Amino acid sequence: KIRELDKAGEYPFEACTALAEAGINGLVYPEEYGGQGGSFMDLAVLGEALGYHYGGIAQAWGITCIYAGMHIALHGSEAMKREILPKVISGDMRLALCLSEPDHGSAVASIEALAVRDGDDYVINGSKIWTSNAHRANHIFCLVRTKDTERRQEGISFLLFPMDCPGITVKPIINIVGEHRFNQVFFDDVRVPQSCRLGAENDGWTVAKYLLEFERGGSA
Repeated sequence: KIRELDKAGEYPFEACTALAEAGINGLVYPEEYGGQGGSFMDLAVLGEALGYHYGGIAQAWGITCIYAGMHIALHGSEAMKREILPKVISGDMRLALCLSEPDHGSAVASIEALAVRDGDDYVINGSKIWTSNAHRANHIFCLVRTKDTERRQEGISFLLFPMDCPGITVKPIINIVGEHRFNQVFFDDVRVPQSCRLGAENDGWTVAKYLLEFERGGSA
């Protein structure tokens, strides 16, 4: 089953469910959240084995079970850990990374997508681009600007929220060979509870740097 899914294309998220059935997804997460309490060495060995045998699945597993899960375990609130980590472990989490913005290339800190406090919520307006698999994801990691600062790495906050929030529009970007992997994502008065924030407000760059370390190291 896993080998068939691996041939289905890049980021076969369905494989995360199959890996959950094999008891793999929760390897390094605490038992209190449904994990197995394993070590980072266990994680490294497993990642190497998956990458060797199933390249596409290793990418999907890395995005969902490493990028999402490790960030929640280390930077999320207790409520977020109890709500989201079981979804990661069960394979129900399908994550997209909304980082880059139009006209800014790889300058990730040049965030213009604005999140304004309104009661217990943030109201988000702006756009993200080159978002892989946003059309298939059910949650997104999103960098937003919560304060206008001279140093652009400051005043950024890091949010995790569902893709079905009202006001989110996903526009496909078809590549030169006709494949649909990338997207532009638009946010029009999208309301997200402040409880969806990882880390402190305006200190999202600290969390983002940690994400980028996992992105590069995990790919390797």
